[in-house]
Amino acid sequence: MAEKFTRKFLKRPDAFLATLRGGYRWTEDHLKAVAMIAVGIFFISAIWLYANHRMDKKHRTALAAFYRAEKKFDEKFSAVTAAPKKKAAEAQDVAGQVSEELEQIKQVPRDFPKSKGALMGLLKVGDFYASQKQYASALSSYDEALKMAQTHFFKILIFYNRGYMYELSEQYPQAVEQFQKITAINKWRFLFWEFGYRPNPFWLTSAYFGIGRCYEKLSRPTEAKETYLRIADEFPNTPFADKAEALALLIP
Repeated sequence: MAEKFTRKFLKRPDAFLATLRGGYRWTEDHLKAVAMIAVGIFFISAIWLYANHRMDKKHRTALAAFYRAEKKFDEKFSAVTAAPKKKAAEAQDVAGQVSEELEQIKQVPRDFPKSKGALMGLLKVGDFYASQKQYASALSSYDEALKMAQTHFFKILIFYNRGYMYELSEQYPQAVEQFQKITAINKWRFLFWEFGYRPNPFWLTSAYFGIGRCYEKLSRPTEAKETYLRIADEFPNTPFADKAEALALLIP
């Protein structure tokens, strides 16, 4: 079979034409199957393009709904927190005064589940509750956001926020667990190729500092000092290292 398509064979006047005729005959014999395959590919491509278009439209609509709700919330929140001193007692009830605007943000995840707008809405709600020291409510919102976070950036952000909420709630073991989820994200090497993901120095050092603080609160000075010194070892000649070394020296 291999000799059939050698240069010597193809130089024959009728060789190329005979090959073409064979191809035409095969196509005629299998025309129905070829047509069905072509139609199948066309419909699958059309369905895929339509589904992507619908998904993109849904995400754009969700983001637009979130930004509208966020703008109203931020305007009301700024007005409430900038209240005159004579209304300080009234201004303390921030959650009550922005409840309507906050509810509009909460509605975005209900209307557009599993969209980026829903994720942004949950993070916004969590940040608000955190600012009001309602740590349990903030954690609940962050937990929901984590379920739909797909990129490393949002996962790392949520891990840190969860860890910080646990730290402020004095649940230090749980806080350490969340911070360690950031430091555990790593690349691995196979021959000349690297796979995986590694957080940037800001997020890594933020997580290490959080772990160190929690160990200090748990009266585990050895682990706290080791954590701080690890920052100095991994990120030498940086402001992170200087701060970490200073904190390590303050531990008895």
